[in-house]
Amino acid sequence: MAKAQPITIVSQLKPYMSAIGDLCWADPSVGQWLIGYNKAAFKDRTWMLLCLVDANPWTALDMLQVDAQALRLRYECPFTGLEFWSVVPTGIWAKDLDVYHKRVAGGLSGQAFDREWIEHMFAYEYGLMPDMVRVMLGSGFTDYCRPCDGGGKPVELLAPLSNGDVMSVFVWEWYNK
Repeated sequence: MAKAQPITIVSQLKPYMSAIGDLCWADPSVGQWLIGYNKAAFKDRTWMLLCLVDANPWTALDMLQVDAQALRLRYECPFTGLEFWSVVPTGIWAKDLDVYHKRVAGGLSGQAFDREWIEHMFAYEYGLMPDMVRVMLGSGFTDYCRPCDGGGKPVELLAPLSNGDVMSVFVWEWYNK
């Protein structure tokens, strides 16, 4: 099977800025790839969970030939010394699931691309974060975001894709203002 042109994330004219907090990233320029949650972005689209392709969403994106390299940043927790992802993808709002099914080498199970089954088994709920994504996001503590200086929570944002679809991601948002 010939490798298709990768689907890429699309840079935004105005970088994402939180209304009341700061997003904890290894590199603040990551905001140029993200937009806030917008229900209109999902109109006439099917929710495709990346965990149905592979438990690691970054591996799933590789398998689907989606290039989101600009979002693959990590940070180190100053308390544990462990590295975590700054941004973790969870799914894609696809106009046509077959576009992705055809991109997977080795013929991945059709359930990952079965619209009726996905809608029956995995109803989308804004902000509902899969367990693996929570683990990959880690503590949210960095050299500038410490437990005694405010508080944080994971938030869901979107990354527009070059084919017109939209990828859902989670990041940490920090509040200390």
